[in-house]
Amino acid sequence: MGDGGGTFLCVRGADRMKLAKESADLDYLPFVQKAFAAPTITYVPDEKKPAVAETWHRDGGGLNLYRHTLNNDRRKMMEAAVDWFKIFCKAKGGGTYEYPINETTELVNLTRLACHARPTTPEQVMGQMPMFGIEISPADNYTTDRPKDPFVAFKHFGNGSLVKAAWGYPKRYAFGDQTNLGMVVEVKVPMAKVQTEVDGKPYEKWVKLIDLVPIPRQQNQ
Repeated sequence: MGDGGGTFLCVRGADRMKLAKESADLDYLPFVQKAFAAPTITYVPDEKKPAVAETWHRDGGGLNLYRHTLNNDRRKMMEAAVDWFKIFCKAKGGGTYEYPINETTELVNLTRLACHARPTTPEQVMGQMPMFGIEISPADNYTTDRPKDPFVAFKHFGNGSLVKAAWGYPKRYAFGDQTNLGMVVEVKVPMAKVQTEVDGKPYEKWVKLIDLVPIPRQQNQ
C-alpha cells in the first residue's frame, strides 16, 4: 500500500517514537500538525473552538477509500492515528485511556482516546481531568463544509476541558455507583437514573451520563 508521502503513514516504529520525544514540549495540536502530515491530509482548525481541530484524510497516494469491503486502508489510517496518539501521550509522561460512548451516534467503529497523567489505580482516572484527546472513526464523515470525495475525518481536542465537555469521564456506570448527582440505579445510554434523598425520602431522576462525576468508593481503613 502506498503512503502518500509525509509522516502519517510512512514514519514508523522507532522514528515515530523519536519524533514524539523531540516534540514532547509541544501541545497536542502542534504535534498533530507535524505527525498527521501528508499530501492527502488537510489540517482544519475549528474557527469557533481554537483548541479543536480535524485532520481530513483523503483518497490518493495508493490509498483506496471507495472499496469498504475489499481492503482495509481505512483501518490502517485508524491504527496509525491511535499509534501516533499513544506515543505522544507517553512522551508527555501520560497514559492513554479509551472512553465509552456516552451519547448516541451513527458513526461506526468509533474510538475515543484521552491522555491522562498516569494514575496509581484505575479508580483514580475515573474522576481525573484528561490532558487532550482524539476521536477516530474509519467511516465517511460528510458535512456541507467538507469535501465530497471519500475521506476520513479525525477530531482532535487540544485540552482536557474540551474532552470532558464532549465525552464526560471515562467510566461505564453501573448500579450502585456513587456520583455527584446521586447513586446510579439504571443506565440507558445516553442517560442514567440516579437516586438521591429529598426531605429524607428516596428520589429518582434521569440525568445525562455526561453530567455525572464519579465518586470513588471509600477504601477500608
